Amino acid sequence: DVEDVFPDRARVVTVRGEARRQWPLADFTLDEIRRLDAGRWFDARFAGTRIPTFGEAIAAVRGRTGLFIELKAPDQYPGIEREMIAELKAAGLDQPWADPRTPVLLQSFTVSSLRLLATDLRTPLPIHLLFGPADAARWTSAEGLADARTFATGLSPDKQVIRTDPTLIARARALGMPVTPY
Repeated sequence: DVEDVFPDRARVVTVRGEARRQWPLADFTLDEIRRLDAGRWFDARFAGTRIPTFGEAIAAVRGRTGLFIELKAPDQYPGIEREMIAELKAAGLDQPWADPRTPVLLQSFTVSSLRLLATDLRTPLPIHLLFGPADAARWTSAEGLADARTFATGLSPDKQVIRTDPTLIARARALGMPVTPY
C-alpha cells in the first residue's frame, strides 16, 4: 500500500518507453517501511502483514527450514555483508553446524561480495556463486571453476547452464563444490 501511504514519494521512471511510478526501498526508513501493509495486495486475508526485518525473518523460519540467503545488488548497499553476518551471529547461525534444522547458505551473482565474505569476513558458512547462461563460459571452464573455488564453496547456476553443459555438476563436485541449480 505504498501508493496510499506515501503517494508523494514516488519516482517516475521510464521502462520500455512507458512512464511508471516506483517507490525504491532506499528512499524509506525502516520505520516508514514498517508502516506498510505487505499482504493486502496478495489477498485480503493477509491484510496487515508487515515487512519483517532480517532478524525477524530468521526467527520466523528458524527450525522449520534452511536459509538460502541471496545478496542482491550488494554494491548498492555497502556493508551489507557485515550486517548480514552480524544478524546471523546474533541469531546463533553464523557457523555451519549451529542449528541442523536451519542450515544457512549464502549466495550472490556479485563476485566481489562473495570474495569479501570468504576472504575479509572469513565466514565458515557455505558460499555459492550464482550465474546464468550469459556468464556460463566464464565460470564453467577449468580456469573459471578454479577461480570460483578461491571464494565459493559451491555453485548455483541457472538450470539452463546445466542443460547446456551436463558435465558441470561432476566437474564441480570433483573440486568439492556442490551444485544447487536454480
